[in-house]
Amino acid sequence: MSTSIVVLSEGLSSSQEAVSYAAHLARTMAVPLREFRVNTRATQALESSNTLTIKAFYPGNRITTIIGNVDDSRAVMPQELAAALVEQEPLLVVMQRLPSTAYPLGQLAKAVHSLLQTTRQPLLLVPENTEAQAPPLRIALVTDGDPFTLVHGQRAMHALLLTLPIKIAVLHAPIPKSYSSLADALQSVLACGLATRYPSIAALEIQADNLVAGILAGVKQIRADLLVLIIRHRSLAETDFCAGTMAALFQQSPIPVLLLLATDT
Repeated sequence: MSTSIVVLSEGLSSSQEAVSYAAHLARTMAVPLREFRVNTRATQALESSNTLTIKAFYPGNRITTIIGNVDDSRAVMPQELAAALVEQEPLLVVMQRLPSTAYPLGQLAKAVHSLLQTTRQPLLLVPENTEAQAPPLRIALVTDGDPFTLVHGQRAMHALLLTLPIKIAVLHAPIPKSYSSLADALQSVLACGLATRYPSIAALEIQADNLVAGILAGVKQIRADLLVLIIRHRSLAETDFCAGTMAALFQQSPIPVLLLLATDT
């Protein structure tokens, strides 16, 4: 299976920004774009069935395959979707982040949590009505400063960094009981294999009582087009993941958010 970018779509016009954003990335990185179309109960009344459809886009070629039923009442990743994502082995999975009013309480965070646990692939969330540059030119990468190793995502990030004239800024957001410094944060990013082609990287210390507000203020300060969050694998096992800082960030960020799963080193 060739490398591709997969966009998860709910059909109609609800995911057009995610599809457009993913298409820009696919063209820039010279890889195919595949759309996995999920008809949930929200769109079922306007669609003929409640199914998952895969659309593969190549020059002069379009393939559509129905592979199974999807029930959006489940809080876990549908087996059909998980199996399709594992089979495709995409560089990146892209999905639209609709307004919070479009989701039952906590449903978006639960869906993201399930995707990360099940597929372990890089996940990009594109907010509705985003005005961020596509593809991105300024990346804000949040780290707590402690060493980490990416479980996945290096191929996608390296492809972006090698393809685009990107500027990177590391936002150091220390966690409680951590003694890491801004220098530690920079070193952790370089040591994991990210941004090694850059002789110098901008860095910003986040100091705020409200960490989420501080990070989003930092994103605005450096005029970032993309926010990258390092999700520690251990955090997926924590009961408060859906109510934690990372979940708040990917639900509130005004710009697209890339989630990369990592383990401690």
